[in-house]
Amino acid sequence: MPISNEERGALASPISTPRQSPRAKLPFELGLRTSRPPDTFSNPLDYRNARHTSTQNFSFTPRDSNSTRPPTECEEVSDQEWELRTGRAIFVLQETLPTFFQTGLTTSIDTLTGKPKQPNYSQHSHFHIPIIDNAAAASLEFLSSGATTSSSVPKGKNGNGNGKSKHPQTAEDDADEENIYSPNIRLQYTPPVALPAPFPKTFKLEGINLYLASSSIVRHSMNALFHDLSVTLVKVSVHNEPPPPSDGSASSSQSSPPPSGPRDPSKRSPRKLNREKYLLVRQLVNGINRVSGKEAEWEVESMYTFSPLSGLIMKHTVNSIRPAPHLAVYDLLKGSLGQVFGFGEPAGRKPGVCASAVGVGEDGTGDGDVRRK
Repeated sequence: MPISNEERGALASPISTPRQSPRAKLPFELGLRTSRPPDTFSNPLDYRNARHTSTQNFSFTPRDSNSTRPPTECEEVSDQEWELRTGRAIFVLQETLPTFFQTGLTTSIDTLTGKPKQPNYSQHSHFHIPIIDNAAAASLEFLSSGATTSSSVPKGKNGNGNGKSKHPQTAEDDADEENIYSPNIRLQYTPPVALPAPFPKTFKLEGINLYLASSSIVRHSMNALFHDLSVTLVKVSVHNEPPPPSDGSASSSQSSPPPSGPRDPSKRSPRKLNREKYLLVRQLVNGINRVSGKEAEWEVESMYTFSPLSGLIMKHTVNSIRPAPHLAVYDLLKGSLGQVFGFGEPAGRKPGVCASAVGVGEDGTGDGDVRRK
């Protein structure tokens, strides 16, 4: 049967098919929801874009390479800069540790004057600390009158984690301020006697925010329990290999970092040997118990490990605390960190219990000591 011209034209035209919904092209968004309800969006495309943006938190969408992220240790500085940074850090620790309980933790140095940069608490009323929880993406504000802000340790302009301060009102003043601690610093302490559950065998913290928060908690807790606190440095030594802890230290097996290569200097390159530096610090902490009026004393030995890449302090290991802290001190410290970072309250403890009611002895031997990267 002959086909008419009209029928022939209809066959030649493309067959129209239903248009595929844009949502079908985004299978990774299934099950993900924005925090705003759909009826709050005047334009349906805004709702779609909001759902698409929410998937970035789950790494379905590649992040912008220029987006803000924590500084890392991936970039290596020159040998000269490395020696300068390690020397500055040692100098800052020697100069500021004796006044820790009065001024707090000093984390930076003025590269122009060569003097430690004292924390400016008058400009920072609080600092922002992310909750360390893989299941949580929220954050909280930890109020502290004597805490260093997290913004004082951001990514440096050279990208290798030296962390220049970025407060607009002090941009010029802080242009030559350089941190001595790595953004990924680790703090660890192993008690001489294993603690009962749920306490771990070794206390570990990682990250500059946790490190600053723990130092602030230790400082304020000790000042609440004791007065006339003082720190005396009795030994400061620099080593090219991890020094052995003092006799009787329970941290002896954990204090040394994993070996990065053969310990025989003849089997290692000279540069590798030069890029290893450890600082051993032994200090006496004295204070007078506010309840009994008796003097207490502790000997604390710590080892600071410098990063072979950036020259910043990347690990702080507390080798020993003598006398060892009382169990109630760990309970108190855990409760304080739990309230700040959402770890939960210790069993049987009510918030706000006075420190003097949790085992601070009148003789001051160990019950008032707090220390754990």
